Amino acid sequence: MKTTVIVGSGFSGLMVAVNLVRQDYAGRVVLVEKRPVVAQGAAYSTAFPGHLLNVPAFGMSAYPDEPDHFKTWAVARGFREDAFVPRCLYGEYLKEQFTARRDRLEVVSAEAVRVETGQLYLDDGQTLAWDHLVLALGNFPPQRLKIPCDSGFYDSSYFQQDPWDSTARPPVQSVLLIGTGLTAVDKVLELAESTREIYAISRHGLRPKAHPNPPLRLSPEQAIRLDPSQGSLSLLRQFRAEVRRTGDWRFTIASLRAATNPIWQGLSEPEKMRFRRHLGSLWDNHRHQIPWEVSDHLSRLQNLHFLAGRLHQFQQVQNRVRVSYAGGQLEVDRVINCTGPSGNLKQVDSPLLADLLHRGLGSLNPSQLGLATNSDFRLLDSDGQASSNIFTLGPLLKGTLGETIAVPEIREQAVRVAAGILCGGDR
Repeated sequence: MKTTVIVGSGFSGLMVAVNLVRQDYAGRVVLVEKRPVVAQGAAYSTAFPGHLLNVPAFGMSAYPDEPDHFKTWAVARGFREDAFVPRCLYGEYLKEQFTARRDRLEVVSAEAVRVETGQLYLDDGQTLAWDHLVLALGNFPPQRLKIPCDSGFYDSSYFQQDPWDSTARPPVQSVLLIGTGLTAVDKVLELAESTREIYAISRHGLRPKAHPNPPLRLSPEQAIRLDPSQGSLSLLRQFRAEVRRTGDWRFTIASLRAATNPIWQGLSEPEKMRFRRHLGSLWDNHRHQIPWEVSDHLSRLQNLHFLAGRLHQFQQVQNRVRVSYAGGQLEVDRVINCTGPSGNLKQVDSPLLADLLHRGLGSLNPSQLGLATNSDFRLLDSDGQASSNIFTLGPLLKGTLGETIAVPEIREQAVRVAAGILCGGDR
């Protein structure tokens, strides 16, 4: 009997496992999870009810072949089909998918730290034999800041590196969030009732954009295509032309969803880097919209301030932090790193990834944002050869794909990874 070991049990890993069971895989399926919560991941294990999905219920099915699966589940629990459901409730939905197949899935609570051909080593001393290995590691915590600061500042109580760190901290009157994207929005929602002043800063100070009310629902026939052959500047011109044609940038963004990855893969590597350097933050700001009700809530907060400017320095002054940035200075009680998941795999804290790359079993893609793979999501080794039995999906495909962090894309990837395993596995 063959064994498939999946490292990570968040949405990516869980759905590979579920799809293997759904397709009658006869081998063992083992989920290795270092976190205490199985089958939810960091995004959907939040207990805060104000953290909502950024996609309406009608778009959040876990199964590409059953597009109404989650919508039906949510409606049965009193939500509209176009509602932005609490993420904790979506976590319950995923837990149900796991529980329904629990008798076919094994769970090992440990961290994978080293990999060899056919063997996976865990931090508790266990060794797992595998025939197929799936890396479903999800998002990594924010990258460490490089802002000049007083000695010891980054290790002090004045600074919080991981915004999702649940370690108890004394309440404060003022907070500076580094970043103005989705992570910062989540922290604002948590802190709004208990913190007197909240500042959020990014280079451009872009406020999060909101979904329209009601949210858009597009058919495949409404999808548009752009030609990437002339580079990123040409793409920008084409996008602007589409916005003028439709009269609604949100419609244009939504209608590009299905074509984003083919467009991205049509760009040369230098043009991909050019896009990220000059247009990346603007694209992310418009592409990753927040629920309209969250946007309305933020607009009513009198204690929330968005700032624009490059950070210069942190100084500890009389039990506070003095923050200097291009355009001004302020003092706060705590600084929280909300820059979003780390995008540099060379700097993330992952013994498994470091070992995989050291042994040449995997390699970074040209952007170094993710792992290099072939079109079936099989890892490319240090010689550029596709593995026959090591796969990855989700955020580890950043750079190779332009859109790879949301459920609508990852559910498709999970089906393809499961199919690749079944091609070389037992039924």
